[in-house]
Amino acid sequence: GGTRVEPWIPMPTYLQTPSLKEYYTSERKKIDTSFDRWGSPEQADKVYAKQLADWEKKGQEKNKKPRKRVNPYTTNRQFASALYNSMVAPLVPYAVRGGIWYQGESNERYFPDAYAERFMAMVTGWRTAWGQGDFPFYYAQLASYRAPHPEPVAKPNGWITVCNQQRLALQLKNTGMAVLNDIGEARDIHPKNKVDAGRRLARWALAKDYGRKIVPSGPLFKSCAGGKPAVVVAFDYAGGGLVVARKKLMDPPEPVSELLKGFELCGADGAWKVAEATIISGNSVKVVSPEVPKPVAVRYAWDTNPVGCNLYNKEGLPASLFTAEVKN
Repeated sequence: GGTRVEPWIPMPTYLQTPSLKEYYTSERKKIDTSFDRWGSPEQADKVYAKQLADWEKKGQEKNKKPRKRVNPYTTNRQFASALYNSMVAPLVPYAVRGGIWYQGESNERYFPDAYAERFMAMVTGWRTAWGQGDFPFYYAQLASYRAPHPEPVAKPNGWITVCNQQRLALQLKNTGMAVLNDIGEARDIHPKNKVDAGRRLARWALAKDYGRKIVPSGPLFKSCAGGKPAVVVAFDYAGGGLVVARKKLMDPPEPVSELLKGFELCGADGAWKVAEATIISGNSVKVVSPEVPKPVAVRYAWDTNPVGCNLYNKEGLPASLFTAEVKN
C-alpha cells in the first residue's frame, strides 16, 4: 500500500531505457548521499546515543524522541526496483496467465506526467522477465476522490493527470482499463465498492482471454472533429450504444432522462467552459458552447471527483475522462 509505480519496475528496464536510466541515476545519487550520512551501524548507534542523551537532558515533554538512523538501502521501499525485487522477482519461475493492477494514488504528487511511460515500462519489464510473451495486463483507473470542483479545473492536477496517463497507457498491447470514476468516495481514497471494480476488471479477462461475447469497457475516446462551433466526439467500446445513465451505490446504472454532463470546451484563450452535449449516434456525441465559438480542445469528466458525469454504454459501463485537441 501507498507505493509508487517506480519501485515495481525491474532494474534491467531502468538500465535499458534512457529516460528511466536518468531517473534511476538521480535517485541513486540521493540514496548514496543518505548512506554516506548513515555511515555504518556503529556510527548510527553513536549518533543515536548522543541524540537520546540530549533529548533526556533537555526535557522529554518539549521535544520529540529521536529516531535511530537506519540503512537507507534496506529500508527505502520507494527506491527503484525495490518492491519488484522483493515481491515480484521470486514469482518469475512460476507460470502466469495475466495480471491485474490497482495503483497510482501515490504518483499524484510524484512525476504524474511520467506515469504512462513508467507504468508501461513496468508491464513490459514484467513480461520480459517471465518470457511468456505479451500476457494480458488489466488495471484500474483511479476512482473518484475528494470534493468536486465547482468550476472547470484550470490548473494542472496530479490526480486527474494520473487518470489520463492511465488511459494513455492503453496503447500498450494486450492491456485493458477498468473505469471507476462513478464508484469513488470523496472522503476515502480507498472506495469501499470493490465489487464493481472486480467485475469491470473481470470483463476484460472474460472478453479477451476466455471467449465471452461481452463488451469489456465503457466508452473510451476515439476521435474528435469539427469545431465551428460544434465538436463531434466518437468513442470506442460504445457497445449497444451510448446512453445517459445514473449509478446509485452498488446498483447497476439505470438510464435516465437527463442532459449529458461533464463535457467542456476551450478556445484559443485556454479558458475551459462547461458545454452542452448530445448523443447523436450509437457511438458519438456533439458538444457545443455559446461561450466557445471556435473550440480548439474538448474534454470530459476532467475532475478528481466528476460528480454528475453520466455518459455510459448500454452495458452499464461508464466513459473514461479524456482531453483532446480538436481537428478541424
